[in-house]
Amino acid sequence: MIDFGLHRRVALVTGAAYGLGRVSAELFAAAGAWVAVNYRSDVRGAKSLLDMIRSDGGRALLAPGDIRTPEGAWTVARYVEHEWGHIDIVLHTAALLSSDELVTDPFPLLFVFRRIDPDFAMRARGWRGGFIVGGHNYAQGSSREHAALAPKELGVTAVIAKSFARIHRRNLIAQGLVPLTFANEDDYALARAGDTWEMPDIRMALAEARDEVTVRIVEQGREFKLHAHISPRERRVLINGGLLAHIRQGGRLLNLDKTVRKTIVGAPSSCSGWLRSRSSMASAFV
Repeated sequence: MIDFGLHRRVALVTGAAYGLGRVSAELFAAAGAWVAVNYRSDVRGAKSLLDMIRSDGGRALLAPGDIRTPEGAWTVARYVEHEWGHIDIVLHTAALLSSDELVTDPFPLLFVFRRIDPDFAMRARGWRGGFIVGGHNYAQGSSREHAALAPKELGVTAVIAKSFARIHRRNLIAQGLVPLTFANEDDYALARAGDTWEMPDIRMALAEARDEVTVRIVEQGREFKLHAHISPRERRVLINGGLLAHIRQGGRLLNLDKTVRKTIVGAPSSCSGWLRSRSSMASAFV
């Protein structure tokens, strides 16, 4: 038999009680993977699959739950991680489209920073956004669009880092997320869980092509500078709320008076920080 490198890998298969999900779960088990069998209502089908895998000497776990919402997906994933320590693979075969609703796939959002901070996505969703604070070469190896798109869907409005990986920086701008760098890298140490960072003039700073933005930390009563080394075209894209919004506007600037103010509570992970944030940015950042 061909070795697919799946021995003892943990595979969460959604909608595994029947159809494509069941066949996929059987193939994973046959290749030596540990299979978490997710189902929403077909208990009989899920249990019969569980029994079949176990009778063939495989490892299987029932992981019931409705994964059509981030909360439901989070609950299922946390249960599997609690039982088996981690998840290596998610095969998402459960139907997201029913007769009366269209549901966005929650799993790309669920796995933002999951390896280092399993609760990151749900905190971000609960707080409706915030800023990410990173170190050198932030997002190296994260050149796929979802590395920027998923944080945006969680409410991220800006990423503040010591430096950026080139492709990811470009993708942040395309999604309307502002990439900023520390003018003094020592200010990175000021990032603290739950603090409020205010950048009330960020939108105007972009419009006026300023190279620096002032950040005020409310709780600490301190201010510091960030660099906004952004080209004229990138500034227009950001002000319009991202590349798609920019194209829809024919490349024109939106009304500069249209601003949004947000307050979010967060907590940091080992490589990023959620902060309370108050910013004046385009409505597309909401």
